[in-house]
Amino acid sequence: MTNLRKLTMKQMGRILKSYGMTQKQVDALKRWDRVHVIRDLSTKKEEEEAAVAAIKRDNIIEERVPVIFRNHGNNKHGSTTYWFTVHAW
Repeated sequence: MTNLRKLTMKQMGRILKSYGMTQKQVDALKRWDRVHVIRDLSTKKEEEEAAVAAIKRDNIIEERVPVIFRNHGNNKHGSTTYWFTVHAW
């Protein structure tokens, strides 16, 4: 990551908005508060990405799969969809 101390207020504002903050929230932060918030959000994002990578690496992925059963009786619905969770090991 870049040296946050060298960024302008406008550049830090764009980064904070990319993390989902509103313009009003960004404007309320002073320079060093922006640096600290960007550092915290960046660290949190990296930790989440590392956790997802570990799960994918271990192939412990859950996926919701639709299974459609056709009704062949006097049911007014033509088919019923059930959702199952599939574990890929």
